[in-house]
Formats: sequence, C-alpha cells, structure tokens
Amino acid sequence: MIASLPTRIARNGRIAQLIRARVNHRCCVCQEYIEERDYYYSVVVGGGGLGSIKFPERVHTYCLEKYFDHIRRSQGF
Repeated sequence: MIASLPTRIARNGRIAQLIRARVNHRCCVCQEYIEERDYYYSVVVGGGGLGSIKFPERVHTYCLEKYFDHIRRSQGF
C-alpha cells in the first residue's frame, strides 16, 4: 500500500511530504488520531518560512484529497 503512495505532492501552494509517525498526532481534516507507526502527510505552505515548517498540518493519507479540495475552494480557484 505505501509503495503506491507518492512521497511528495505539491498542489495549491502546499507541499505534502509522506512521513511515518513516531508519536500520535491528530489529523487536521477528520480530527481522528494518526497512530504511532502509521504513515501520514505533513503539509507545509510552499515558501511559508519557518512558521510553516515548525507547525505543519498533519493529514491521513486518505484525507489528503479532501484537504486539497478545501484549500482549493477557500482560495477561489
């Protein structure tokens, strides 16, 4: 399953990097927990500076399309 996922996706001014969780996090889309050792996407604003890198948005692999959809709609594209 993980072999079929892209490791890096750039879309709508955001950069999503596939990462394996070392601790539990909460998905910013569905608010469910990303369990330790699960894969998730860490999303930062492209060119957002240190604040974006220090506090990335964490998204389940299956919630990423919904996240990008929300970003696209909020930007008015």
